[in-house]
Amino acid sequence: MEALSRLLLPRRTLLAGAGAAALAGALPRRAAAAAPRVAVRLEREIGFWLLEEGQKGFYRVAWAGPPADFDALRADAAQLARYGLEPRPTGGGAELAAWEVRAAAWRFAAPEWATREASRASHAPIPEPRVRDYRRAPTRVPGENWGGAYVRAIEGTRLSGIAAQWTVPASLPRRPPARSQAGDAAADDFRCSHWIGLDGCDPNSRSLPQCGTLRAFGDGAAEERGLWWQWWIAGGAHQSGNLIEFAAEGSDPGRWQGIGAGDRVEARITLPNPADRRTVRFWFRVDPAPRFAEPPIFLAFDVTLDATRTGQREFAIDVEGRVAEWVIERPMRPTEVMRKEGGRVDEWLYGLPVFDSVTFEACRTWLEDGSAGPDLRRARSLRITDWSVRSDHGAVVARVEPPYPAPLEPSRVTILYTGPR
Repeated sequence: MEALSRLLLPRRTLLAGAGAAALAGALPRRAAAAAPRVAVRLEREIGFWLLEEGQKGFYRVAWAGPPADFDALRADAAQLARYGLEPRPTGGGAELAAWEVRAAAWRFAAPEWATREASRASHAPIPEPRVRDYRRAPTRVPGENWGGAYVRAIEGTRLSGIAAQWTVPASLPRRPPARSQAGDAAADDFRCSHWIGLDGCDPNSRSLPQCGTLRAFGDGAAEERGLWWQWWIAGGAHQSGNLIEFAAEGSDPGRWQGIGAGDRVEARITLPNPADRRTVRFWFRVDPAPRFAEPPIFLAFDVTLDATRTGQREFAIDVEGRVAEWVIERPMRPTEVMRKEGGRVDEWLYGLPVFDSVTFEACRTWLEDGSAGPDLRRARSLRITDWSVRSDHGAVVARVEPPYPAPLEPSRVTILYTGPR
């Protein structure tokens, strides 16, 4: 969908230099002081328009991680829970000692702020119906760019959280068969994102907070990759995804340089206050790939929808809590790129890279009262089909294993790449 694709354009600096001194074996307490400071670049507010309603608003971003002087070893249970950290064991002994070794090495990112504003003029209406459908409700055509699993809230309940862990897969570009029409050069760009989200997978959804990881490379991508977040709104302009850029003091090109193959990522989307469904918390834990032997990095921030009232109309968009999903996506290419390159309708999606599989683990949902929500045994699956290869229209290129209607495991789902090599 175009909402995500804007973050996928080449950028001057992506995830520039992040890392820490290599740490092997057990990590003593003093390792926490030795680890360099890690910063993440975020935008404090991002403007948007609801074009049909004529309403203007902002995504307000507030840091939700621990303060600079936070010491996990001295934190009480409430502080650890507030920042989404592993609780201290109560039994003492070897279990407590192992937790202290882990906690001493934790790294907590610090924010670096920037600001941007949406422009109504830069988001002119698009006449092509199929493209307009993507822009307004990507889930109306999930079989073309979404693959994964989703669960619906049980009648009478509302979801207020989702979580998962996954290892970023190694992937390679795949060049499609030669084409005879204009716009072929753009087919050499490849994108694939892996994410969790609340709502969106419903024709009536108007809201979709989502976050995850991105693999993007090819002739026009310069090996872009990273964490990203987005709160998609149906009919809204400036629906870009927001890349989270890392930077660390004392970084070294031989060390971890940002999200890439082999990194372990845990992501959560929650409502800090279930009574306030216009504020969501995006929480990440990043464990660099084992080859770097570096400690994990934690970051968390809250995003609030803040919109103006237009006449007698009240801004009525919030987290609906109907659906939760675990998805790989073949993103949509930006409007301005397609207009410039003269691409056809069936070229509006980036090429999907080749990967073996992506497995979402520790998948869970929450309800408003904090109790467990539906698990993956109640899930339906989505598969990605490819309509860009004219000799094999509609071929399945990614699907859940096992395919629906076979039931999934309660907290684990694997999406296989089954397309052309």
